[in-house]
Amino acid sequence: MVLSASPGCASWPATSAHAAWELVEILEDVEGPDSAIEEAGGQRLRWSVPGIRLKLLSLLGKYGHDERASEMIEHVISDHSLPADVRLGLASWYVARKGSQGKFAEAAGFAANSLEIGEDPDLAWNLVKALHNNGKMVAARAALARHRPEPVSDDEMRRWTQLHLAVPLPPDDAPTMVGIAQRQPDGQFRDAIIGLLVREVLLTPPEPGAQFSADAVDAVSQLQNKPKTVPATRYG
Repeated sequence: MVLSASPGCASWPATSAHAAWELVEILEDVEGPDSAIEEAGGQRLRWSVPGIRLKLLSLLGKYGHDERASEMIEHVISDHSLPADVRLGLASWYVARKGSQGKFAEAAGFAANSLEIGEDPDLAWNLVKALHNNGKMVAARAALARHRPEPVSDDEMRRWTQLHLAVPLPPDDAPTMVGIAQRQPDGQFRDAIIGLLVREVLLTPPEPGAQFSADAVDAVSQLQNKPKTVPATRYG
């Protein structure tokens, strides 16, 4: 059933979930977001299908109804009719919003529970950040070790490094720290990472059963011996 836009389309009956979805789409174009959101809310009660629920969530997020979207996510996160990756994405948005509001404990709790659905690097980082911002260093380290999200952004690389200070460097984490150092421009942060790697990998006797790989040792040696770039002091 294909609907065409015309005045009074909100009064048309939707005879299937697909028709309901199309009606909401047309209402958004013809009558605006408020009508579309109201209609999607009603159709959600009539048609218990994932598409209508996700359409309503999309409209709420698109038009700034963040509080209502958050409340809805709290209910749909356990809805197994929604794909796992969709639920994880919704959880990541929810946790990031809670974190931006300074509600770090709520953010961390929701993230930890949602990660039971499956692994997701964005959600894992939001968990680590919430715990870190809340001063829960031990818990943040444990979450980082459990979920092992790859540090990509500058903020993630700095947090990852901070969470490895004042504790022994696990051999499995040495390649990640080497990668962080290799991606940094010359400067104090890069020098600090290399100094930490040299101390942990080359100078500190390994704990029993914790041996750094030959590749890690070689990579750290190369970083240690690589000459720093010296800025030119004159032309020519």
